[in-house]
Amino acid sequence: MNTSKQQTVLFHALGHPIRLQILEILSQGPRCVCDIVALTGKRQPYISQSLSTLSDAGLVTTERQGCNIFYRLNYLKLIGLQATIAALSQPKQDHTKDETIILSNFNNLCRGIPRAEIPWCPTINPELCNGCQLCIYACPEDAITFPDKDEVVDQVKQLRLKYAG
Repeated sequence: MNTSKQQTVLFHALGHPIRLQILEILSQGPRCVCDIVALTGKRQPYISQSLSTLSDAGLVTTERQGCNIFYRLNYLKLIGLQATIAALSQPKQDHTKDETIILSNFNNLCRGIPRAEIPWCPTINPELCNGCQLCIYACPEDAITFPDKDEVVDQVKQLRLKYAG
């Protein structure tokens, strides 16, 4: 499933007051369906359907203990959600005049060069990576590093000369 569809499922799961109430209940610790029914005052099938939606979105996980299934928050998914909301809520960055010139020059340098040859690839430090798979949003462990911008610009200038002829 692509990121847009995942986000749609996620935000759909958050789009109902009872599901938000269930998440609030689960923030206090794992609960079985019967506990959630008692705390919300809603019927069991309604709570089960809401838990299914939350589970499909990856917001809750389950663990069987005897005859009961306990639901708990999936904190890794919630961290990803937090990063998504933070990214969506940041205002568009206004560039200073100098930054606009630098960005314009960099964009001009890239024209006519096959993207595959532009040496711009982030690297992941496996010692810092915790495997959370949140790197599509933001790396909470700073395990991702990017190449030096000036070095990339210099390499692109060399490629520009190569493709100028």
